[in-house]
Amino acid sequence: MTLQEAFENIKDERIDRCKKHNLVDILMLVFMGVLCGYKSIEQIQFYATLSEQTLKKYLKLENGIPSSDTILRVLARIDAKQLEKVFIEYARETFGKHIAENEVVAIDGKLSGALNMYRQAKIKPHKAAHVVSAWAHSLGVCFGQVKTEEKSNEITAIPELLDLLDLKGMIITIDAMGCQKKNR
Repeated sequence: MTLQEAFENIKDERIDRCKKHNLVDILMLVFMGVLCGYKSIEQIQFYATLSEQTLKKYLKLENGIPSSDTILRVLARIDAKQLEKVFIEYARETFGKHIAENEVVAIDGKLSGALNMYRQAKIKPHKAAHVVSAWAHSLGVCFGQVKTEEKSNEITAIPELLDLLDLKGMIITIDAMGCQKKNR
């Protein structure tokens, strides 16, 4: 399964008459832009505009490159849990066969960089999100992520992430935050 095929499983919440750009194209543009190191929607959109001819070999882009405002609106409507699930299934299928026994997998939480995108777009920011990731060291790839619930932290997300991944035979590392036990 390709990432494009995986993204086809994400429900498009837009009104039909408002679907000028293909959802999979928008998600792929964002994914490729982030992989290239761009940190704002404007930078991603600028990269896509400069690379439009090359991108058209791989994406439909029937109406060209969407505006940064369109990209932000589409991203805001996507169900984050559904995106997490699709990404984890894709990562498991793509990278799972390459993960060796005794692979070191680091589980750690980070503050989302999305807040900076909102600041640069000069729109009202959403609250910053904490994301817990599983990083496979030998592959150099993140193969699972879970966003924590609002007013929570990574302690509640770690079990959820572990339940989503098949980590049998792997070495799991975690920082002190994940080593707390429930009060008795």
